Amino acid sequence: MSFLGLLNQTVTVYPKASYDGYGREVVSSGVTHKARVQEVTKSRLLPNGQVAIIDALVFVRSTASININDRMDYNSISY
Repeated sequence: MSFLGLLNQTVTVYPKASYDGYGREVVSSGVTHKARVQEVTKSRLLPNGQVAIIDALVFVRSTASININDRMDYNSISY
């Protein structure tokens, strides 16, 4: 089976647009991508000494435009 054949789920990505007057993040309209999502619980130690918690591993096409601060929804959960 090819990689594209494994992308049998969908995620919706909402690019971060700005912050409102209360400091809450404002996102743009969502874009849906075919994906493969594996929900996991892992932690990684970053070079600056902080610990990053990983909630899911997401595989998408290389042409998908996703940035580090974007919100991603999968299965009614926001990441």
